[in-house]
Amino acid sequence: MDTIGARAAIVFDFNDTIATNIHTNTIDAFAPTSHMNVLPPNSTNPFTLSWTGMDDTGGCGIDYYTIYVSTDQVNYSVLIPRISRNDTTLSLPPDSSYCFFVLATDSVGNKRNALASERSDAALSSRHYRLPGYTLEVKQLQR
Repeated sequence: MDTIGARAAIVFDFNDTIATNIHTNTIDAFAPTSHMNVLPPNSTNPFTLSWTGMDDTGGCGIDYYTIYVSTDQVNYSVLIPRISRNDTTLSLPPDSSYCFFVLATDSVGNKRNALASERSDAALSSRHYRLPGYTLEVKQLQR
């Protein structure tokens, strides 16, 4: 977390200089973290996905989450954009495999990159979950 301070000096015509107060801005330069929670072992359709998130100490706070889904573990698309809650209930067609992951965005727009290929120091880990007629996989972005 960085801070930037500034002060101005005001001069009107030939009068004495007036110094302003120091104004400080805090820069939130770090992305928040987010993780999908484990699904209960006996989940049925519809099921509830839940997640947690945290911004860095002194950060501006999480604004929203974006939930991504894939059926092939390669091509992900946005399932739920800009959700501010920490859970949602879904009902998906049976006999398919689904993978999910969540990315948090803070109030100034910082968010982590989505895929390991975008950042050399990140890796996606996964867990498989089975619902009757389903295979669900929750993905977590880890450093």
